[in-house]
Amino acid sequence: MIKKHIYLILFGSFLQAQESAVTAINTDRPDQTETAFLVPKGRFQMENGFSYTKHTSKSYNINFIENLWKYGFSEKIEFRMITEFTKEKDETQEVSGFRPIAFGTKIKLTEENGIFPKISLIAHAHLVKSASKAFRNEKWAPEFRLTFLHNLHHNQTFSYNLGTEWDTNDLFPVYIYTVSYGYSITGRLGVYAEIFGDLTKKEPAQHLFDGGFTYLISSDFMVDCSTGLGLNSAAPKYYWATGFSFRL
Repeated sequence: MIKKHIYLILFGSFLQAQESAVTAINTDRPDQTETAFLVPKGRFQMENGFSYTKHTSKSYNINFIENLWKYGFSEKIEFRMITEFTKEKDETQEVSGFRPIAFGTKIKLTEENGIFPKISLIAHAHLVKSASKAFRNEKWAPEFRLTFLHNLHHNQTFSYNLGTEWDTNDLFPVYIYTVSYGYSITGRLGVYAEIFGDLTKKEPAQHLFDGGFTYLISSDFMVDCSTGLGLNSAAPKYYWATGFSFRL
């Protein structure tokens, strides 16, 4: 499934004079490229979204609830939890319910140094029995992803992810990639463009293009909107998403 992710450091670290000492919220929404930044130590962050994905003329899925919960445990470790409520329809059936809850962590590996990017590692595991019956599988499946970030300029970034996810039905590996460019129009408004997809020996590869914008209402509150198109026949036809994120 498509996840939504972007970091907002690229849209300016400071908003107004009275906020000059506060670093703006960084999120994994709305693009597919997870940010290399962690939630600051002792801070709680929640990223929320709604998305619609069209696969074929008779199949689609709607994610009514997409919640990513984060807590900054230390300067180098972030705890994460993902909860989702979805509806899927294809040519033969229509089902809805909660997907398995995912627990995980993000670990800072390196800081950016010249041409060498900022790098973090993300790992998740799903609680199979926490899902609704329609989305419950018997096999435990992990996910791993490396996130990379280059600051091209004070208002431009280049980031990318490489990772592996295992299918919860047969534990077959799926290799994922994302490449994203972000540009800050103002200290509050930013845009991005991205290519992403997955590769597996079991099914045809999927490749998509997407773009969107984010708007920083305050240092700790952001709204976003994005849309994407499939680049090959195996990929979904299109999707769109919107959401908001806040930090306490």
